[in-house]
Amino acid sequence: MSARHRSPHKPGLLWVSAAIAASVLLAGILALTLLLGQQARLESGVQQLVDAASSARVPEASKEAEQLRTSIGEARAMLLWVAAAAAVGLLAVSAAIYRLLVRPVVRLANTLRDSSGQPAPHGKEPLRELQMLQDATLALEETRRELDAVRDALAQQVHTDALTGLANGRMFEMQGQQAFFHAQRYGEALSVIVLDIDHFQRINDRYGHDSGDVVLRALGRYLKEAVRAAERPAARIGGEEFAILVSHTAADEPALFAERLRRGIAVMEVVMPTGSLLRLTTSAGFASRNETDQDLNALMRRAGDALQLAKQNGRNRIERAP
Repeated sequence: MSARHRSPHKPGLLWVSAAIAASVLLAGILALTLLLGQQARLESGVQQLVDAASSARVPEASKEAEQLRTSIGEARAMLLWVAAAAAVGLLAVSAAIYRLLVRPVVRLANTLRDSSGQPAPHGKEPLRELQMLQDATLALEETRRELDAVRDALAQQVHTDALTGLANGRMFEMQGQQAFFHAQRYGEALSVIVLDIDHFQRINDRYGHDSGDVVLRALGRYLKEAVRAAERPAARIGGEEFAILVSHTAADEPALFAERLRRGIAVMEVVMPTGSLLRLTTSAGFASRNETDQDLNALMRRAGDALQLAKQNGRNRIERAP
């Protein structure tokens, strides 16, 4: 904002400051004049007293009167010094008034003006400035929400398998390690189910890789719904392989849950791009935490060995790690 735009406000405020300082200075001068007048009259009376004493030949009175006149002269000199100090003080007060009162008001007046430099009409400009501030605050808040949404979306992409919508291997490892150490600390039961689509390569060979993606998406939707109801984390950990964490109290709960998943998948009908329907079978292995497992990886290895045993024993079945 230029100085040309600020000039209409500053002179008026300067006149106010000057008027205040002039009033104070005028009052001081008036008081000084009255004191000097009183001093002049007193000095005239003393002079008359001295003359009378001299004519009457009263030496003692004449001496005292002379001393009194000397004292009055000294008082007058002191009064002049006081007047000078008062004038300097008045100037200092005027400068302080301008610095502490006038200049902040000038700055405030300059702030409450739009970009065109026009003064605020009838006090409406502060309301406009306040509205602009509120609009800017709302815009910043909206931007913050958008940035939070972008951040959450990026975090979701980092931890989510794009094809199935389930957690990816990295997210499953994070959740699994946390669950494992919690179970280890409090002596709770924890199991891992590893599940694999039977003969998935044949599906790709017969229907094409796009059809394989259709199958994975369909299985991802089913597992997401199944584990959501049971509040158990599930993830696609690679290719056609999936893993589910099972925190439980009953010893047979992991086996029952794995079997329920296998049967549910077996009755699914996946619509292929050609319009034909495809049914899937899966094999699964699970392992429950024991004292030999030092971390999640050890538990996952035993569950993976159980999965391989299920495949060796004919597929479409569940095997438990020893």
